[in-house]
Amino acid sequence: MAAETLGIPGSGETWTSCQAGPCITAYGQSTTDIDISEKGVGFDEKKAVFVEWRLPKSNQCQTDEYCGSGFKAVSCPEHREKAEPIVNYCYNPLCPVCGDAWAAREAKRAAERLSAARGLYMAVGVDLGEIRHIVLSPPQGWAVELMKSKAGFEQLRREAYKVLRANGFYGGAVVFHPYRTKGGIRLGPHFHILGYGYLKKADIFHEETGWIYKNKGERESVEGTISYLLSHAGLGFYAEDQHFHSLTWFGYLSYNKLCKDVVERSEEIPVCEICGAQKHLYKYVYSEPGGSLDWSAAEDQGVYTQRHERQRYRLCWEPLHQALISEVDGG
Repeated sequence: MAAETLGIPGSGETWTSCQAGPCITAYGQSTTDIDISEKGVGFDEKKAVFVEWRLPKSNQCQTDEYCGSGFKAVSCPEHREKAEPIVNYCYNPLCPVCGDAWAAREAKRAAERLSAARGLYMAVGVDLGEIRHIVLSPPQGWAVELMKSKAGFEQLRREAYKVLRANGFYGGAVVFHPYRTKGGIRLGPHFHILGYGYLKKADIFHEETGWIYKNKGERESVEGTISYLLSHAGLGFYAEDQHFHSLTWFGYLSYNKLCKDVVERSEEIPVCEICGAQKHLYKYVYSEPGGSLDWSAAEDQGVYTQRHERQRYRLCWEPLHQALISEVDGG
């Protein structure tokens, strides 16, 4: 089936919906009545590195034949109905089979960083409050122009950080969506922020900045929210195999303020939920995505040891602490 070409009414934009899922593959003619230089951004089409915006899971084919399948399983020797396959994932966000696994993995890491940040800052007297979900929308015509080029999008994202920090938000994780999906896919660049802080009243904020925000409040599951946001985040490719990070950090949680420390490793032997026996690892147990397990060639490898890793964090620069306390306290 040929890819479906979609038009955005009144925008002069055309882009493509791939068979395996929609993606923005090319821009049409430029919106000529917007002077983005007014926002302090020069735009030279001859020198610009243009960006192709795609969606997760939008490749028509999986990365390789083993994506989503497995050749091992963990099970109680007496209760194989509770067996858990060990599944192969490529963690390529474009893979139609493994894209969700990529989003889940990145969301878990991000939730751990957000949680660690609050504890570390609290230890030095900085109370960041609860994690909040903010949807931040820039002036649309200007943003659509900027997201067409690598330099333009980098500027757009910096402006988002600047607007948030200047108006009371301490920092957090940022996920960019180049489109909106309610009522059909259409261009509508906006940012989702999971982080700490507060913003001015929405009407005052819009009047002073030209940006619009919606406070979605506290989330029941931070990890689940981030995974969902990443499942349809924008993947901006500016070279054949290079794209912008789908999730970035700013403010108090940026990489120059919150650093990775040691990785803690631990081991455990899982037990059967029915009889309490130790679970075993089995080789040559074949599984397909959504299918049942084939035990015909299974080999018992003995008791299974599950290994866990947890990233620990630290504040990067000790003299920074007092300045942060003063900022939060309004000093």
